Amino acid sequence: LELRAGRQWSRGVLGIRDFDGLHVRARPHLDASTRALVSAYGGREVQWNTTSFDPDTYDVPGFPRPYGDDAELEPGTPWLAGGTLGVEWAERSSLTFGYRRRWRTKNGETRTGSERLGLATSLAPVESVTVMAHTSYHTLLQSVDRAELDIAWDLPGPAGTTTIGVAHRRPWFDSASIFNLFGARPHREARLSYRHRIEPLSSTVEVSSWGRIYDGDPYAESVFWGNDRSARRLGGSLSHDTHVHLLDRTWQWHSAISAEAEPGSSRGQQGWIDTRLRAPVGWDRLFVSGRVTFLALRPTDPRRREGYALNYLLGAEIPITDFGAFHVTTEWATGIVQPDHVNLFGTLELAFWR
Repeated sequence: LELRAGRQWSRGVLGIRDFDGLHVRARPHLDASTRALVSAYGGREVQWNTTSFDPDTYDVPGFPRPYGDDAELEPGTPWLAGGTLGVEWAERSSLTFGYRRRWRTKNGETRTGSERLGLATSLAPVESVTVMAHTSYHTLLQSVDRAELDIAWDLPGPAGTTTIGVAHRRPWFDSASIFNLFGARPHREARLSYRHRIEPLSSTVEVSSWGRIYDGDPYAESVFWGNDRSARRLGGSLSHDTHVHLLDRTWQWHSAISAEAEPGSSRGQQGWIDTRLRAPVGWDRLFVSGRVTFLALRPTDPRRREGYALNYLLGAEIPITDFGAFHVTTEWATGIVQPDHVNLFGTLELAFWR
């Protein structure tokens, strides 16, 4: 049983959403191999116009909060509520249903609102194959805004895992789309990835590729496709997760590089580099961490200039006796496609009983 109050994220079938409120979650045993999942959450959504320090101000580069005489200074209070109901049985098999409602109130009246319903399932028909499906429906769009199907095959021996999938996305744009770097626009896609464990390097490497069709792109050059104005784009990524044991301590290093472009087009390229390290320092349970992320964009719209975003993060995990830790992180963000700013985060974590 988990109970959480305060500023937090809700994660699950319907994606990520940040809010100030309450979240309760339970996973009771139904029998020796089956568990139920029940959760409910609600509170004030923090992504909309509230103060200069809330995420809505800088979450989406290029979409700052409106100012001036035409800006609506009191748009109303945004609310969010939802829940999850599911069951997990055997290994890699589950079925989960999610519901979320978002609405805004002003002077006691509801101004706008939307609902989303989602369903996710994972099945293992044979020991080496896992089938995963996910779909969600948006009431404002009055259509399915996300549908995905993936099949993962654990290859014989130490060869690794191959995953093939297809997806359809028609997102309702808001600040949550920042968590899907290359997927904020409606598109259809096919993807293929391969994951392999390299034991001598204590590392897992993953190579991914995808092809996407963005329908109705007004800036698609369509060199290969005649009068079809849809943009065909190809992308790929390479990443690794490395855990090295040195002097009885564990060092964690993760890096990823991604790129996407339209074949035959001189515009529309975008690239992403991310590397982070978590290293032990001094006595047990004291860690420092660092992270650098870089995003480069060349828009398809010729009227928009090229740009980049660069973020640096430095943090520490400081133990507090045997039952807690204090986490502190500072972030410096700069670049052309985002305003320069500095953030400082602190988290106190305590375990009162085990």
